[in-house]
Amino acid sequence: MVQKGSSKGKVIQITRSSKIDFQRGLLLQSWLWEIEGEPKFEKKSAMKLYMPNRIAELLVDTGFESLRFLGDANSSPYQIDSLRLIVIAERPE
Repeated sequence: MVQKGSSKGKVIQITRSSKIDFQRGLLLQSWLWEIEGEPKFEKKSAMKLYMPNRIAELLVDTGFESLRFLGDANSSPYQIDSLRLIVIAERPE
């Protein structure tokens, strides 16, 4: 993904590349900032990925119940193409 724009009169290009490491369950990302007249800057990140069933298992194992899986802040049901996974769970008193 490439985004271009400008700030303070300088052209900025941000390039993001993503790769999934299925063995370790990680989303690996690299962000490259190119700002006109300045050295390139790269930032790398790794984010652990959890499938909904694993999140449910972890929550139940720690005492949560009444799990609801949503796909967005409008309470739409979670689907495979949802951009987000929001989990609402209750912990009994």
